[in-house]
Amino acid sequence: MSALRKTRRTLRLTAFELRKLFAQKRAYAGMLVLLMLTLITSAAMQMRLQRKPNKQFDGRLIAELINGTAFTITVLLPAIYIILPMIVGIYAACSLAGENETGQLRMVAARPVSRWSILLSKFIAYSLYAYVLLGALLLV
Repeated sequence: MSALRKTRRTLRLTAFELRKLFAQKRAYAGMLVLLMLTLITSAAMQMRLQRKPNKQFDGRLIAELINGTAFTITVLLPAIYIILPMIVGIYAACSLAGENETGQLRMVAARPVSRWSILLSKFIAYSLYAYVLLGALLLV
């Protein structure tokens, strides 16, 4: 079998995995978790800025400490490094376990597609899903 043929099969399988992924409500729940985390934290930081300054601290000092850079470092960076991989890992594990339980994984493996192509297509699909989550986090 030629390499071009294998590549086409893997790309078709990846497109199938992406359709399956975004057809589930769980995929959008991951986006909702990241968006809610960002919105709640930004609202909390805004409320902190609106609060009357304490007599011991100057309000200007607090305003300089709580800015876009501080928000990015304290909220978005941990979300990118910790929460985003956890969401993608949980969904990938649920997908593999669910497909194994229902027999869909066996059905796909019975077709003339190598098992490496199946795993590679799942990896590519969930990598693209991680980029979509990262893009949603970037937009917020």
